[in-house]
Amino acid sequence: MDTKKNIYKPEFIPYRPSIKDKHDLSTNETLCYGFIKFYAQNNDFYFSSKQFWEILDVRPATIDNYVYKLKKKGLIKTKTKRYNDGNGNIKSSRLIYLPSSSQDENTISLQNENSTSSQDEIKDKYKKDINNNKEKEQKEKKKIPYKKIIEHFNKIADRSFNYKTQTYRDKIKARRNEWYELEDFLEVHKYLYDEWTGTKYEKYLRPSTIYRKSKFPKYVDDYKYEKKKKKSASKKKKKKDVAKKEKKNTVSREQAKNILNTNKNN
Repeated sequence: MDTKKNIYKPEFIPYRPSIKDKHDLSTNETLCYGFIKFYAQNNDFYFSSKQFWEILDVRPATIDNYVYKLKKKGLIKTKTKRYNDGNGNIKSSRLIYLPSSSQDENTISLQNENSTSSQDEIKDKYKKDINNNKEKEQKEKKKIPYKKIIEHFNKIADRSFNYKTQTYRDKIKARRNEWYELEDFLEVHKYLYDEWTGTKYEKYLRPSTIYRKSKFPKYVDDYKYEKKKKKSASKKKKKKDVAKKEKKNTVSREQAKNILNTNKNN
């Protein structure tokens, strides 16, 4: 197996957010899967663990964690093959292929430059990786003001929704991941309360409706438009008030003549 001429450094890595969400993968695990899925379609490519490390910017041993998790999720399959490096040395390569493919097609090979980790070591690293991800998620949750958002809504709409309800938290987190700010939530609350109170839509004043992916962006656009319109109307009113004030402080030509004549006579 001539690996030197087949070494290839990719210019991009396909990223699939839907796979990340569906299988609960980390960002790097998703990148790893995107890389494997795309380049597995080309049978002539071979990669070392070191190359993977350079591409994904992680330690070579961490790749074992990613591959182990992807395999456990059923996204890939692996098989180890041994080969002669041409100098009388026996080395091993790990063939990685997609579940819908045979081992002879849609396959990439990770050339192991050093001895491979044992399965127990890989499992231990995998568990540590899972724990690290959980810690990151906990930190991320602390950053999202679930309580502040729901309590503000309750205060505005006179409701009593629980900020710990997972459905609401999931929707808030999803919208925050779409780069909506805290201000957007608070402004939408006030806008919809003013718009819907006393109408047939009042019954829909609830987090599960307001924070829905198909609805929230529109509500944000609506409140921003209304805010801009009110600001514009306020400016016009201010101009009118200034004009009225200026008009009160002015006199007509006829009035000016009368004033001058009065002064002359005096």
